[in-house]
Amino acid sequence: MSENTKTNDINLNIDDALQGIAPALPVIVVRDVPYSYHVATPPDWKVTYIDEEALLPAPRRIKAELNFNRAESLVGYLEIHATAHSKTYLDIDEALSKLKFVAIIDDNGNDEPHWRGHRAVYEPVQSVEWLRWTARTGYSYSQIDFAVWIEDNIADISGGEVDGVKYPTGAEMLALATNFEACSDKHFKSKTNLQSGGIRLELVDDDDDQTRSNLDYFAKFRIGLRVFRGAAEPGYPLEVRLRHAVNGGKLYFTYHLIRPDLVFETAAKELAERIEKESAVAILYGKP
Repeated sequence: MSENTKTNDINLNIDDALQGIAPALPVIVVRDVPYSYHVATPPDWKVTYIDEEALLPAPRRIKAELNFNRAESLVGYLEIHATAHSKTYLDIDEALSKLKFVAIIDDNGNDEPHWRGHRAVYEPVQSVEWLRWTARTGYSYSQIDFAVWIEDNIADISGGEVDGVKYPTGAEMLALATNFEACSDKHFKSKTNLQSGGIRLELVDDDDDQTRSNLDYFAKFRIGLRVFRGAAEPGYPLEVRLRHAVNGGKLYFTYHLIRPDLVFETAAKELAERIEKESAVAILYGKP
């Protein structure tokens, strides 16, 4: 018997076997793409989808969501993977100081639906100084605590004259805080608004009401803060309102940041403009 005859006999035997079991186990198989099937089986002919994509040498398409912590990383990834349909979505909440970029590489095109499954996410981390100042706004400081706070954060305080308004320097604020600490054994007498725009506190010795110490301080001071960690931009200017309260003859101080939401919005927009320019991918404001 020749080799061809043996092969033909084997094929015939397989065909006979399949014909014998088919009536007992009827199955309908529909192949969509390689390694992907829809199978219908009795008795109710329920359809089951079987995807053996893992057996392929490579996935059919990219499905990924990457999270970056630097704008440069997001830009670099978009430079490699972005297509004509790619878009970046910016979700911003100025009041809560929250910002999130979501780049969809395979976004929908004009009348062309796409899977939108390839994404790159960048949530800027707020700088240490921004978190520190925003977390303590409205907090009441004792004289000593206020002096320590100013000393620890003196690098953020920027003085000088801006648009005709004079702001104390970091050194002046520290001297002010130190004087308050030195007067801890005195009680509050009165306050008078100064022409300079500041406020004068008059503290009186407990032993002698005629002995007065006049301490001048400005009702507002100015700080410069980076909003996002690792950002290359200089600190954004932010006005701070200083308030006082008296409790048991002792002074307490509270600062309030003036419209930090506007500063955050400005920093977010400038960051978005830089990412859009460097990545050449359009940015849309909203959630994807």
